[in-house]
Amino acid sequence: VEMARSLGLHTPLEPVPGLVLGQAEVRLIDLTAAYGAVANDGIWHAPSTIRQLSDTTRSPGSSPQLSLRPGRRVLSSRTARSMQQLLKAVVRTGTGRAARLGGGEGGKTGTTNGGRDLLFIGYEPQRHWTIGVWLGNDDNSPTHSSSALAASLWAEIVRASSPSSPAN
Repeated sequence: VEMARSLGLHTPLEPVPGLVLGQAEVRLIDLTAAYGAVANDGIWHAPSTIRQLSDTTRSPGSSPQLSLRPGRRVLSSRTARSMQQLLKAVVRTGTGRAARLGGGEGGKTGTTNGGRDLLFIGYEPQRHWTIGVWLGNDDNSPTHSSSALAASLWAEIVRASSPSSPAN
């Protein structure tokens, strides 16, 4: 529970063994920020949302917009890098194969009992993006699908927002 708090998870959590398996409900934005800390070698930054994607071409002499808020260390670099290897394996050979882009991306799938919630949280290191995708029904009915669908949507979002994408 203490580690979850340091990673930015503020929902009520019970210190039970099932917690590490995802038994508690947490907000997607908080969970995404926690994975972002892993992707960022153990440095946590407050999460933000994407409101609009636009052409990434910048005029000469301009610089990319960077976060002005400092981060805080929540994991050692060594621990974060070990976790990155696990998350990369999920995308290369595990349940997150639908998110594979052919680079250094990593992520984690999640499907709740009955397939009511389908999750994929992944990071794309070249752009320093960590994106969480949730799919489900508003009435909490089963989706009859798996988290591979969320991983596939994650990959579509990242590909569509790539500077080399024909859509941009």
